[in-house]
Amino acid sequence: AATGTGTTGGAATGTGTTGGAATGTGTTGGGLRVSSQPLVATGAAPGDRVVVLVLRFDAGGGAILSGFTVKAAGRVSEQRTLGELRVIGDDNANGVVDPGEQALATVAAPAFPRNDASVRVAFPTPVGIAPGASLQLLVEVEVVASGRFVLSLPGKDIRLQVLAPGDILATPAPTGNFPLEGAVPVALTDHLLITEVSAANPEYVEVFNPTAQTVDLSKVYITDYTASGRGYHLLPSGTDFRPTFFSGDFLMRFPPGATLAPGQTVVVALRADDFETTYGFRADYAMNGGQGNERMHGPDSSNPPRWRARGPSAFANLRGRGEAVVLFTWDGQSDRVQDLDYVFYGSPASSARNARIDKTGDSVDGPDADSLPTSYLPETPGGQQKSAPRPRSGDTTQRIVFTEQGEAKSGGNGLTGHDETSEPWDTTFVRDAPTPGQP
Repeated sequence: AATGTGTTGGAATGTGTTGGAATGTGTTGGGLRVSSQPLVATGAAPGDRVVVLVLRFDAGGGAILSGFTVKAAGRVSEQRTLGELRVIGDDNANGVVDPGEQALATVAAPAFPRNDASVRVAFPTPVGIAPGASLQLLVEVEVVASGRFVLSLPGKDIRLQVLAPGDILATPAPTGNFPLEGAVPVALTDHLLITEVSAANPEYVEVFNPTAQTVDLSKVYITDYTASGRGYHLLPSGTDFRPTFFSGDFLMRFPPGATLAPGQTVVVALRADDFETTYGFRADYAMNGGQGNERMHGPDSSNPPRWRARGPSAFANLRGRGEAVVLFTWDGQSDRVQDLDYVFYGSPASSARNARIDKTGDSVDGPDADSLPTSYLPETPGGQQKSAPRPRSGDTTQRIVFTEQGEAKSGGNGLTGHDETSEPWDTTFVRDAPTPGQP
């Protein structure tokens, strides 16, 4: 199939294919010929409008087009993923929605009333095609997401099809090699996500890989230690990063060789036996206890620290009333760690413990070759940060938006430049029944 790249309406750029690009043509007595052009596809995320299908009509002796039927057949739930559908006249036939190009027909959200449904697109005013002229149309969809629904696992896409000549309402009747098809890859985000936190016994944190690559976890850390003047972000200095014995906090590292495949989750339990007793299966990793679990690694007291399979303090827990959970990475040399994901649920403690994270301006000198410290970039002030719902009896705090919608995507201390402190957790997380291992 032919391929193309480009953007539509400011959406993120990606790639896609159109199954009928090269072969979807034909004629009937010089009448109306229909073809599917190489798709100018974009990666889709909530809030984007993306062109999924490009249709071209060549009229030998003139034609009138009054509508067509398009079927959704992608590998996501179109009912929950797609909002409004528009058919736009591509005046310059470049496969991109340009300023001034008009919508000829609109299907209100949700355009597809159920998964894998068909929708009839009718033009309020039939479109005439002069003899010997051509008309190119762009089928554009609005991408949304609702409920506890993973918009995409790697390999998922939005796919639209025109299946047969009879699905195109035109005079004279069209022809072509059908189906005519377009596809757009669906994107999430480019780093690991925290997708569930259980602060009641058994306590655990769920981590999800929304990317298309297997992630090496051996340099990934998880912590709830955010005490004022101390904290995980000081790890490169070798001092003041370890939770104190009575702090009730942990800072743990995944063991050597640990990986996480695309679309997969892992559950990190604070206490393996409690988790297995409650859910009937073992957590993927555990900080304390259990047989056969992959033990998380904790730091010893040396500087730089040595990491081995050892648990945190016996007082370690996830505070039920609220605190931070942070997933971060460090290469072992740089002055700064890089955040992967951060969520604050509930309310911070009145003391300096369990504070919201704000590393703004903190300077650290790591074990790299120079002796010059590096400062962390500005972050969202703690008083302006949102809170995810704190879990109550029988519930956990769960992510429902997997694109971190509303988070600043540049200028931050995240692995890919995100400001993880800016995510509006009050809208991206909910409180719901536990589902460990199911993002």
